Amino acid sequence: MSRVAKTVSRARFRVTLAQAVCSAYLRRIASYIAGPTSVAAGVQQSSDHLNYKQTVYNADIVYALNEMKIYVGHLHSRDNTGLADTLLAEQPIADTSQLKRAGRIDDGPFTGVAWQVSGPLLLTGAFYYDHIRNVATAGATLGSGTRDTVSALAEYSLSKRTEVYGTVDFNGVTGAATIELPGRSNQTGIALGLRNFF
Repeated sequence: MSRVAKTVSRARFRVTLAQAVCSAYLRRIASYIAGPTSVAAGVQQSSDHLNYKQTVYNADIVYALNEMKIYVGHLHSRDNTGLADTLLAEQPIADTSQLKRAGRIDDGPFTGVAWQVSGPLLLTGAFYYDHIRNVATAGATLGSGTRDTVSALAEYSLSKRTEVYGTVDFNGVTGAATIELPGRSNQTGIALGLRNFF
């Protein structure tokens, strides 16, 4: 048994390879767990009907400390399908033909913490930053901008399958990313709900 194999046998190492029957979707994920630390990296690629691609790379680290988990990671996306602009735009895009092959790039570090306060109560807080390039604008041009998001979530389990939750988030955008909010440079969202898991 080699030294690498011994190291792997003492920690948990998992590689997931998944490819859908349809060639329009591809995903590769690798994760490594050693004690309270887990590291994961992945790539996911999807294609539209014209074979334009969106590719997303991610890497993250999670450290468990008693009832807390601390998360740090980064996401990089390159979209030539126009899907990201289409889904995120809250204002009309004058020329949607510009979205194919535009090469939208999202670079976003993120961090967060999850705290299991008691058996049924979980509190989560997170911060996301996204530097966006080649984003569609309300005019017929491409631009760049940023998006910052801060969110907090409280979940209280009523049973193994049912929970109540409350969440609040704040989003701020600059530059061309202002198209992603309805006419403002910031937005706050609040939600309360009941979830049943099947």
